[in-house]
Amino acid sequence: MLKVSSEHLFGILIFSPLVLAFLVLAPDEWLTALGLRDLRDDYHTFLGRALLFSIAMVVVRGLAAASHWAKAKVVHRRDMKWMRQRLHFLTQPERDILHQYIQEDTRTQSLDIRNGIVQGLVQARIIRRATNVSIERPLWAHNIQPWAWDYLNRNQSPLA
Repeated sequence: MLKVSSEHLFGILIFSPLVLAFLVLAPDEWLTALGLRDLRDDYHTFLGRALLFSIAMVVVRGLAAASHWAKAKVVHRRDMKWMRQRLHFLTQPERDILHQYIQEDTRTQSLDIRNGIVQGLVQARIIRRATNVSIERPLWAHNIQPWAWDYLNRNQSPLA
């Protein structure tokens, strides 16, 4: 079985319609000079159909990529809205943890990995464990997510 990387396949997908279009649409003088006129004359119908198929494949690939991009944007926007709303329904212990980040102007804190409140903030994607190594077990470095840092520095009402 032939294995082709997606980058090479995409290059072929883009390049083949150009070659086919050249063979189908180029003036006779150009094709004669390149020794391709007989090829076009003998296989004109096949080349035309291949050109249409290639163009269709490029369009479908482009639409699929655009659809994937748009879906990712919608999902990201929805997730960010949920996560920002989550900041407005924090418990007091959650507020205390997040307030330390803002008050101490730091993006990293050593937090007890066994603490359910800490793990809740991790699961809510508000903070994340920054390392897989702990010098002071059970304390592990946790970073506040950049979106949460920015949001809380602009709007400190969730911490009040």
